[in-house]
Amino acid sequence: VVVLYDLVLHLTRCEWEDIECARCGASMKRQDEKRHQKRECPERNVECSICGGEFKASLCGSHEALCCSNKCGGRTMGQSLEEHRVVCPKEIILCEYHGCSTSLERQKYSHHLDNNVSQHLILMDRYNKQLLAKNQKLTKQLVY
Repeated sequence: VVVLYDLVLHLTRCEWEDIECARCGASMKRQDEKRHQKRECPERNVECSICGGEFKASLCGSHEALCCSNKCGGRTMGQSLEEHRVVCPKEIILCEYHGCSTSLERQKYSHHLDNNVSQHLILMDRYNKQLLAKNQKLTKQLVY
């Protein structure tokens, strides 16, 4: 009776027994199960190297092809990464006002504009004066 019990116990733990992965159904020896589940199983969860999200390994490649490197959480379904970057809220953009050297995330741009009206008016006035001076110089060259 003890020998039979040991045999049953051995069969449930035998490293050479053929088993199937519970996730993907792949056949392997029991001794390979841990390695398979950590490194090979297409149904294991892996982290996206771009956004840090967690996905099944079988989907990770297609996800990464559509994943925004700005980690905005957006996906580029139906558009290229370049097209997405034009609207991505986390894309770093430059302020459009001549002379303003601020760079910030697109999602913070409206706030920047609201909080820097006076500074932007001063910059625009300065730029306008430069353009007027240049225009006068060119006009004089044409007249003479």
